[in-house]
Amino acid sequence: MVFSALWHATTHTSGILAYFLSSPPPASIIMETNNDTTTLCDVLQQSTYRIAPDIAEQITRAKVAGICEALNLAADGLVGLVYGEYFVLGFMEWGLVYPLENDLGRVAVVQGYNVSYKHCITIERLVEKASVPTIVGVPELI
Repeated sequence: MVFSALWHATTHTSGILAYFLSSPPPASIIMETNNDTTTLCDVLQQSTYRIAPDIAEQITRAKVAGICEALNLAADGLVGLVYGEYFVLGFMEWGLVYPLENDLGRVAVVQGYNVSYKHCITIERLVEKASVPTIVGVPELI
């Protein structure tokens, strides 16, 4: 458990296998966009966990009427985290929870069936609302 937390803190990946099986991140300039609508697959690929596109597609593959089922998402470690009035998407590993964030430090916020990185929501802003999040189930997402 300690090794997993240390691995995540130093490499910002979900696990050793994900690190070795994923393709290296492209060397490019990170640009911020105000696009607040995106798919869960895109959010997972853009996260600091460096989830490979194939793995992100596998996580989001089981769909009913175009929506990823909550049970399948929870089985892959996705959870909902509540910081005050913010409902964000996170990962749970070995009992530790981490909000999903991108390279710019933006957090994946859930609104209805949609999840996207909001340009004004960062980890610092979440911690101002609550130092420890309330862990709830992940909703069904697009």
